[in-house]
Amino acid sequence: TWPTDRLDIDRRWAHQPTRRIYFAEIDPPWLRQLVKRWATWRLTSATKSPASIAVSTSSIRRFCRWAENDGTTLTAPAAITRELLERYRADVFLLDRSPGRKSGLLTDLKVFLDDVRLHDWAAELTAKATYYRGEIPRDGKWLPRFIDEFVMGQLETAQALGQLPDLTTRTVVMILIETGLRSVDCRNLPFDPITVDEVKAPYLRFFNHKLSREAVIPISDRLAEQIRRQQRDLAERFGTAPPLLLPRVRANQDGTIAFSYATLSRRLDVWLAACEVRDATGRPARVTAHQFRHTVGTRMINNRVPVDTIQQMLDHSSPQMTARYATIKHQTLRREFDRYQDRINISGEVIHLDPDGPL
Repeated sequence: TWPTDRLDIDRRWAHQPTRRIYFAEIDPPWLRQLVKRWATWRLTSATKSPASIAVSTSSIRRFCRWAENDGTTLTAPAAITRELLERYRADVFLLDRSPGRKSGLLTDLKVFLDDVRLHDWAAELTAKATYYRGEIPRDGKWLPRFIDEFVMGQLETAQALGQLPDLTTRTVVMILIETGLRSVDCRNLPFDPITVDEVKAPYLRFFNHKLSREAVIPISDRLAEQIRRQQRDLAERFGTAPPLLLPRVRANQDGTIAFSYATLSRRLDVWLAACEVRDATGRPARVTAHQFRHTVGTRMINNRVPVDTIQQMLDHSSPQMTARYATIKHQTLRREFDRYQDRINISGEVIHLDPDGPL
């Protein structure tokens, strides 16, 4: 068992609930040592988080249990054959699990085996001991989970924002709505995250925990003033500037404990209910913190902002990640469809065609 606080020296993953990585039941011992070596490399190269490693080790444990029940003794790396992996794949697909979890069980095993082969950590592992393209079905392509403009129109008003319970919660929500930051990056902002350029335009400086790097994005004067208001309130409340801009409101004497995701999620639910926010069908709206990020990306796409600019705004590691937001929303599609429907005469006037006519 590895306690994650002993691995996470710089507390990059402190926001994750995973506190242990378990290697028990990964047998035989040679495989357990190999998994530990792989986990160390993935963690130190920052290509996987402790939570992700914990899921992967769980998947490998299941493979070991299956091999034991199958009567297969994993005496050496050479025992993991292509034929064995095919039989395991067939067993996984009979499980009463979600398609995503079935895919994850196979993907975790494949990534581990491919990394072992890449680094030549087990010379006896054959080149065919893997899964090939198309053998692990991928989850379908999902549209960005943006918040409908009908709902956003109700949330962004001064009256609605005024119903949030305190200044800190209001500041969190305003930052999320305008910038699309991940909630963990927002909740861990330093006390003074604002910087300005040569013409005094404000920018927000934050630490991208997912990519382990600092980033800077532009913000509005309205948001900058809200952050300044929060800073003045904190200085008055604590008598000095605490390390965090958004500390937990209660039971936080020195302001070192960040506003939690559970509190944010709970207050969003209460806020939407208090404002009686409804979707276009009249049903009570449900909004999560991460949906604000999808909404920012989708709004920018629909306003014809270049994908590389959106990539910088959301601080994605690759254009492929940003391309997910490039799915045209229904308003944009409707606008282009209506434009296509128009017929223009030589004077630039729209000709309203008879829908029953020959055209």
